[in-house]
Amino acid sequence: MNTIRPDNSHLGSIQDVPVIHVRHPKATADISLFGGQVLRFQPTHSHQRLWLGERAIFNHRTAIRGGIPLCWPWFGNHKPGPDPLSQPAHGFARQSLWDLDHSESDEQEARLRLSLSANEHTLSLWPHHFELQLDIIIGESLTLVLTSKNTGAKPWSFTGAFHSYFATDDIRQSELTGLGRPYLDSVDNGSPCNGNGTLAFAKALDHVYTAPETNCVLSLPQGTTQIAATGHDSLVTWSPWREGAVAMADLADDDYLRVFCVEPAVFQQPVCLQPGEEHVLRMTIS
Repeated sequence: MNTIRPDNSHLGSIQDVPVIHVRHPKATADISLFGGQVLRFQPTHSHQRLWLGERAIFNHRTAIRGGIPLCWPWFGNHKPGPDPLSQPAHGFARQSLWDLDHSESDEQEARLRLSLSANEHTLSLWPHHFELQLDIIIGESLTLVLTSKNTGAKPWSFTGAFHSYFATDDIRQSELTGLGRPYLDSVDNGSPCNGNGTLAFAKALDHVYTAPETNCVLSLPQGTTQIAATGHDSLVTWSPWREGAVAMADLADDDYLRVFCVEPAVFQQPVCLQPGEEHVLRMTIS
């Protein structure tokens, strides 16, 4: 693990989970090495973009609810093996300890590189050799670049997502545009629907937009956020609403008013990588 420049960042912890605290003139951010997960991102003189609840669990075992969890090498119901129920939800990357390989900064941004490779634990869950590289660029915007590489001798397939939790002052006054029109309604058993490219929140929802546009705009009471993504084939939007929040131990009953998810995902068609091949999933929040 390389040393972080002390003028911009330092390695601390939340409970016993190692967390990198980035304090740059352009923005602040917190990054958990457990899960390789950006927990917070706030541009200077602007609002907090990501949501992290007060009940989030930091115990080295449970996936952290909030920020940007990395779902890999499966997402949603794309679980491998004869016994999918035994596999961790959304893969093992968000419940693994990542390495910090590199960090640097200049006047415009801070740049960090994290990595995760196959080990005894991952091979017991998913018998493939791989290398994940996560580049995190923190400035006036936040960019995540997740590179998946097949380092084995046989091809393998994966799905995945940036499971991004966004903060809002009031979900009832929030709106998303630029989603695309066709979507699958996962709350209604995956029924195909055709929307108008705009989404407001009034109940629990779980939509998979199957022809997403390149840019999605979040219009929130506290300001506007834009999400640009490449390398994905779907955009997932999720809100638990009150009934969902009440059922989750790591959500307060009224947290549904302050959070929703927008997730660039490889979902509809798993990506197959031959030995030595790579895939890049990229997202910028600005």
